[in-house]
Amino acid sequence: MKQKNKHFSDKHIKQQEEKKKGYEIDLHSHSTISDGTCTIPQLIDLAIKKGIKKLAITDHDTIDGLKKAQEYSAGKPIEIISGIELSCEEQENGFPDVHILGLCIDFQNKELQKRLKNILEQRKEQKMKMIKKLQALGFSITFKELEKMVGVSFGRPHIARLLMQKYPEKFKNVQDVFDQYLGEGKPAYVPRKDKLKVKEAITLIKKAGGISSLAHPGIYPEKKMIALMNYFAELGGDAIEVYYAYHIIHKETALDEKESKRKVSLAKKFVEKKGLLSTGGSDFHGTIRKVMIGESGLSRDLFEKLEKKVKKRKAMQGG
Repeated sequence: MKQKNKHFSDKHIKQQEEKKKGYEIDLHSHSTISDGTCTIPQLIDLAIKKGIKKLAITDHDTIDGLKKAQEYSAGKPIEIISGIELSCEEQENGFPDVHILGLCIDFQNKELQKRLKNILEQRKEQKMKMIKKLQALGFSITFKELEKMVGVSFGRPHIARLLMQKYPEKFKNVQDVFDQYLGEGKPAYVPRKDKLKVKEAITLIKKAGGISSLAHPGIYPEKKMIALMNYFAELGGDAIEVYYAYHIIHKETALDEKESKRKVSLAKKFVEKKGLLSTGGSDFHGTIRKVMIGESGLSRDLFEKLEKKVKKRKAMQGG
């Protein structure tokens, strides 16, 4: 079966351009290098047309698109902020899946590159095992087919999309595939070995001259959200992703707009109390989510505080 183009189509680009402009600073976005549907050039061009002045590209567990992003954006009316979204696991502390953004990182940092290479190998091994489980369950899919869909960083959403393409009558959307087969505890789930711990992620980002920010803490119930933010702060985290459109992005949390605003308010009060920085972004993935690039983001004054911290850190490191 011929696979659909994984890239962001001209039709969807036009639809995004026609939507109203949002924030000028968006510190959370994904490309086809991980599980987004926009290529790096498409992502940057769309951001420019949406009026975004500063865009952080934060692909999952990979920095492979950042050099191209810097080169492609040169001379254009946008600043690309080098970033990453690291996947962590603290099962023993009650946090099985924690995501940490690294912003303003030096993607040429050798220690970071070495650890990410190891993570990429683990991701690949995990997805191969999941494909074998799906084959045993009767699905006619191969790892070679998956590789054709993946930019660099293998993710479960790639497997979900492959299943949706080959079995459109069986699955309504990505979440449906996760609920039936790919989610934790489901028939085709395989845990990844040696996942990053939160402290290691914070340290890696710091050594690369960047700012660590706890991504979308509001996806958790309130008590767990507060516990996770406290844990992150105690380990030396720099910031919390305060501004995030939960009601649009994470439909599985079933938050309405009022509850989404309440989660944002909780995070805002927390950073003020702890003296942490704030970040914000759309978590744009392209066609697989309804959120627009720039629909959530950060104000200029809050970004300036973040910039000051970055400059101070890099000066101390001799950068």
